[in-house]
Amino acid sequence: MIKILGDLKRRINLNKERILSSDYTYPKIYTESSNWPGDYPGRTLLALTSLYNALEGDDESKTRLLDRMNEIFDTFKDHINVFSYFGEPFNNEFVDEQQVSGNSWYIRGLVEYYKITKNNNCFKYLNNIIDNFLLPITPYYQNYPQEIRIEGGVSGNSIGSIINKWKVSSDVGCAFIMLDGYTILYKELKDERLKKAIESIIDKFISMPYMKFNCQTHATMTCCRAIIRFYEMTNEEKYLAFAKEIYDNYINFGINNDYSNINWFNRPETWSEPCCIVDSLIASKKLYLFTKNTTYLNYFNKIYLNTIRTFQRDNGGAGCSTCAYKNEGLIKPFMYEAYFCCSMRLANGFSYVKNFAVLKQKNEYIVPFNAHILYEDEDVAFEINNEIYFNNSNQYSLKIIKPCKGKFLKIRTLENCFETFYLDKKQEIIKEIEINVHKEDNALFFGEMILTKKDKHDDKIFIYNNVNYSYIRDNSKYNELELMGLKEYVK
Repeated sequence: MIKILGDLKRRINLNKERILSSDYTYPKIYTESSNWPGDYPGRTLLALTSLYNALEGDDESKTRLLDRMNEIFDTFKDHINVFSYFGEPFNNEFVDEQQVSGNSWYIRGLVEYYKITKNNNCFKYLNNIIDNFLLPITPYYQNYPQEIRIEGGVSGNSIGSIINKWKVSSDVGCAFIMLDGYTILYKELKDERLKKAIESIIDKFISMPYMKFNCQTHATMTCCRAIIRFYEMTNEEKYLAFAKEIYDNYINFGINNDYSNINWFNRPETWSEPCCIVDSLIASKKLYLFTKNTTYLNYFNKIYLNTIRTFQRDNGGAGCSTCAYKNEGLIKPFMYEAYFCCSMRLANGFSYVKNFAVLKQKNEYIVPFNAHILYEDEDVAFEINNEIYFNNSNQYSLKIIKPCKGKFLKIRTLENCFETFYLDKKQEIIKEIEINVHKEDNALFFGEMILTKKDKHDDKIFIYNNVNYSYIRDNSKYNELELMGLKEYVK
């Protein structure tokens, strides 16, 4: 059992109450994002399942979440087409990439719902989708348009043009979000027809100059996550190499000074949005687990500390901000909440964070990021409070509740810094660590927390070159009216 406590628990509970609000109930889930068939209901179901998994040990919350899941699933039958997916049935003439993208989230939600409920109707739907949608559209990926397109809004929009038999979107590349759907279905069903489809779509994406024609970073990193999943299933090294290549391009050309994303490659004058931030967090975690390269773990921690906490709002949802790109260090809210996508993906991200809180490897337990957690299995139990950035102290504590000889714990405190403790006796340990202010590229850091210049300092003050800095702002602590007037600078 991994029970989340402290600041992360506060954030998960905030998000839970948002996702359980009226905006994510029937019939509203079917009246939003009509240009993205399946997107809103699919993301909603995925968010509910994600929070259910993140709230281990909280039976009351899990009951509420399960009740909502069941209510939503029971309404799908009245809104999907004869082939069990959202939107018009495929006409064998052109592919609507927003329909493809939206239904990927629907597929993800169905799979996760099945894992919790074992409702066999899920796979009746999914097999119908494979036969009548996914396999028929697979060949069309080979002609995916690579022209530069007009910029769209935060929610994206269909441009209306049909190019190379694709009805294209301003969210360039969003058709490749469906690779997430293909791979999760292959993982669950082991359908060899899907394997061949996945291989062909990955080869197509890797062969495209996706940065040159301004591919959306969210679509790119969702594709990256799917390739990592495919590597996990096939163990073919080329797919891990592909994922690392995409990830490196994202880090080098797709992020801001605060580790948030640029919405499209080569368009830094736009905005940053949490859907991609969550994708980058998950990709960082997965690449670390498969490579053991701590560079990916360091990115995971910096993304979590400096973007997840920054983009969550006081209502529990998630919103967008401006791009603090290269020499332009201004950060200010661009949109209070993207309730139609980002608030739901934040829930999905929290599930991955919770499942990463303790890594068990034979006789070794690893706590890879700063958190307050209670862990117990058949051998050991311990509580670690490593929230060094939130307790105004450079101390962290470890309480060994159930000891076991031959077991030991590694706690990550700072970048590339681990401390090891033997779990052979009951004890309570308090440790002090040294944290320094230092420059990295265009940003000032206290440990792994970015420091910014701002008019109002709510956290402790750091003086650097006679200028006052404090932690990058935690936007979950401001209401909408306060937040939209705030700005800060990373320089």
